[in-house]
Amino acid sequence: TVGLTGVAIAGDTDGATMGENAIVHLLDSNAGAANSTVMLLGGGAGAVGQIKSGIGFTRESASNWGTQLRFYTHSTATSDLDELKERMRISSQGYVTTPQNPMFKGSYNGSAHSAGAIGQNANIQNRNMSHSGGNRITVPVAGVYLLVHHQLGDAVGTQTKIRINGSDLAGSRTQSISGNNESITTAMPVILAALDYIEFHVSAGTIHGNSNYNTMSVTFIG
Repeated sequence: TVGLTGVAIAGDTDGATMGENAIVHLLDSNAGAANSTVMLLGGGAGAVGQIKSGIGFTRESASNWGTQLRFYTHSTATSDLDELKERMRISSQGYVTTPQNPMFKGSYNGSAHSAGAIGQNANIQNRNMSHSGGNRITVPVAGVYLLVHHQLGDAVGTQTKIRINGSDLAGSRTQSISGNNESITTAMPVILAALDYIEFHVSAGTIHGNSNYNTMSVTFIG
């Protein structure tokens, strides 16, 4: 059961203050239980006025006094008026987590690979990215992304690069110089638009085909 409690404070007239000694307190009668949450919901009026966004005030654990803030939104889907999905959380320690943020990580496993785009067919971890199992990763939203390209060169002078929408990404080339079995790595932040796609390439020489020695990843930063 959730209710309101509290009294007006002399000299405090903004009508919106919440918290200790505030005008309005949210009361959660189940506050002693872990994950007990009281919600504030807001949304526009109209024919579908139930569509809301929300902030949840949560008891983190029944064994201590830690609390959390949880942030919820309705997706673009039109099948469930009451849908609310958690998009961000602030823990009692101040850690901010975003469980829907896009990321992709994969490796190549196969024979030594020469010039061309490198597929990702092993060690796959994917959250909200488009990847058909081939060599192209498509981002769902505009923002800053961290791209990481790590390979093991199989020949002197092996070169790798990253391509965005079919064009070489400036500054992303690497090259092995001393001999076989030399690690070559690129890590760089880039600004991408929604539906931009990334490919990881070998531009000269060959790379090792063991998935334990290579990784390619795309991580949304913000």
